[in-house]
Amino acid sequence: MVRVGIIGLGFMGRMHLENYQKHPEVKVVAVADTVSGKLKGDLSGGGNIPTEKDIFDFRGIRSYEKANELIADKDVDLVVICLPTYLHARFTTKALEEGKHVLCEKPMAGSLEECDSMIEAAERTGRKLMIGQCLRFWPEYEVLKDYVENGKMGRLISLFCFRGGETPTWSADNWLLQKDKGGGALLDQHIHDVDTINFLLGIPESVSSRGRNVIEGSGIDIISTNYYYPEGPVVNALDNWTLNGGFGFNMTYLAGFEKGNIVFDARQHPTIKVNLDEGKSFTPELSPGDGYSREIDYLLKGIIEDKPMERISPCSARDSVRIALAEMKSVEENRPVKLSEI
Repeated sequence: MVRVGIIGLGFMGRMHLENYQKHPEVKVVAVADTVSGKLKGDLSGGGNIPTEKDIFDFRGIRSYEKANELIADKDVDLVVICLPTYLHARFTTKALEEGKHVLCEKPMAGSLEECDSMIEAAERTGRKLMIGQCLRFWPEYEVLKDYVENGKMGRLISLFCFRGGETPTWSADNWLLQKDKGGGALLDQHIHDVDTINFLLGIPESVSSRGRNVIEGSGIDIISTNYYYPEGPVVNALDNWTLNGGFGFNMTYLAGFEKGNIVFDARQHPTIKVNLDEGKSFTPELSPGDGYSREIDYLLKGIIEDKPMERISPCSARDSVRIALAEMKSVEENRPVKLSEI
């Protein structure tokens, strides 16, 4: 039984709490948040993906107002960090040094120096560190990974990813819309597709990005990037979190192969379709569960069986931040940026 403590009970904290409480090999023993109402179990409000419930029974679960108090709790084996991005490195490092395993929400951090401090702490302490890049475990993205790696429709020749929705106004003290705390849509939301591209194809030679700040102080709210892979596929990703007026949230991809294509749209049913050039189309079989539950399964197996986090290593998560920072530089300097510059 892995004993879990969750720091930060916002949208992602609620998502993790819900999934951990359903897991047979987990006991949630502690939670921490600076908002006293949340420590009473009322986690209602906010988020771009619905959860099953908003009100939780915290009887038998220790509650802390300070993250360091939970980290110091000797009954906690795994600390789940769902704090604003600018706090990730500080509390991840602290938890690792206290002998805890850590799942830290994406993005890993806002700078490579912070990422490096987290990696060093994990290596020094021998504890597990995994970053919550959940698309690596999302069933529809697992299908894409399988087709890219196994060549079932030949080589990948093009990939377009889209992610977008309404402006996230639900975060505590509105931290998501403060560039110095959340990094804007580029680091908070677009990082999912950046990480997917990194997972599928590795680090590009260069990126060319166009972006725009729409919401004062929030950073880059709209980003479109072309990723250059010499002799590789044509790759683009677009993210926009200013699609208000009832748009909701959506994520999609269109992957073109030599002998067909795969179309994914989270708001369609079925969500994914494989189209073969010979005229046949079908819905592939998907793994059970969603990216969050499968991510947790993977982490827990790594802890219980003492296996490395190979699917999403800390170094790979750092690479995704590196690519995103190159995109930020490309927008700010209005030019293509080679990854060797970052």
